[in-house]
Amino acid sequence: MVISIEGLSTALVGAYGSNTAETKTLDSIAACGIVLDQCYLDSRNLDQMLISLWTGQHAMVREHCMSSGSSKLHDPVAGDVVAGETLWHVLERSGHAVVFVTDCPKTAALAEKCGCSRVLLVEAAVPTQPAEEVMLCAAMSLFSAAAEAMEQLDTESSSTKLCWIHTRGLYQPWDAPLDLRARFADSDDPDPPSEVGPPQMVVDQQTDPDLVVGWIQVAGAQASVLDQGIELLRDFIDQLDNDWSWCILGIDAYPLGELGRIGRDDGAMESRALGTHHLQVAAIFSPEPELPIGWRVDQICQLPDVAVSIAELCGIRLCGIELYSDEHDGSSDSSNAIALWGRSQLGAPEDQSAMQWNHVHQLACLVEGEQSWLRTPAWSMRTKGPEAGPDNELLFVQPDDHWEISEVGSRCRDVLEQLVEVRTKFIEAAKVGRRDLLPKLDELHCNLLR
Repeated sequence: MVISIEGLSTALVGAYGSNTAETKTLDSIAACGIVLDQCYLDSRNLDQMLISLWTGQHAMVREHCMSSGSSKLHDPVAGDVVAGETLWHVLERSGHAVVFVTDCPKTAALAEKCGCSRVLLVEAAVPTQPAEEVMLCAAMSLFSAAAEAMEQLDTESSSTKLCWIHTRGLYQPWDAPLDLRARFADSDDPDPPSEVGPPQMVVDQQTDPDLVVGWIQVAGAQASVLDQGIELLRDFIDQLDNDWSWCILGIDAYPLGELGRIGRDDGAMESRALGTHHLQVAAIFSPEPELPIGWRVDQICQLPDVAVSIAELCGIRLCGIELYSDEHDGSSDSSNAIALWGRSQLGAPEDQSAMQWNHVHQLACLVEGEQSWLRTPAWSMRTKGPEAGPDNELLFVQPDDHWEISEVGSRCRDVLEQLVEVRTKFIEAAKVGRRDLLPKLDELHCNLLR
């Protein structure tokens, strides 16, 4: 069971230390599961996020192959020729039962193009006002449809079954009941907004802080609605004579005042600032049988690692991809093969410092047009201008400065210069799918005590 929720940030999940929302179900899954503490997007394009989750390949591989002209990579968004297999291809070829349930038409079409033969699009009514009770919220239609789909899967003989639920989550109207919203307000707070949003607003010195706090309270209530939907699904699964592993993903975090906005900027994606807190993924696994006690994985990873972890829970292996030239005759050519980027995150964690982590888990990077973002255990760096070089980079201490408020680049020129070089090496490795080529970091980039 995989549930991917757009807009659900770690700031709305109790298992990540938040008290903004009540997520008792997610927290209970995390308590006996595996929590990835430093998992990040490899693209801010939703289609590319999902393709990374279904292939185990970094988004930069696809971007490079698309721009090279002579070779093409299987990319349903661009309609390119098939040059590799997705999670759906592997499962269905093996005779396993699968279903993809979503409330997003675009995502439903993408799943079909990526090889999922059973796609259920749930078209719930668009709410114009808060629901009178949680069970009447629009999100419950999706979880109800998913339960019916799982009941049908349960009748099939396949030993391995995958039900993937994808919801627009917080990027849909916020119809949490008014009384649930009020539970997140203090006694001396104004009533939270009664609109269904989701809100889109700039936060500056003229913005009423009570309005910002109010919308954050509504977001907390909406996250709790989703959590209760997952609880109902878990109760339903308990009635089935099957053991299910779980993966809960919160992707594409909904901005709640960070970087001066509530909601995403309607402008071009390339103009949106890259913030670490917006790129972080809430990723929780619960293998079957249930762990006696859960653990947290501190090592740095990205969506391709989640893909390989999901495949492991399904008992299958994702393969590398092959690049085909435009004149390729379709025959297999091992010289065109690219190694799999993702690595499973389901192993027991090692009690060691970041300096001792495997070097492939010391870095995360995202490139978007002229913007880029890089994360090491001790630092995050993002571009502030179109020209490459230390003068056009912003540097923040991590994990201390999670919200990236205090820029320290002018005081740490040596760090900036080295990270610019590290980013170049990451991009070179990602373009050819060779994660083993990532550079090994020295103490300067890993030591949290400085």
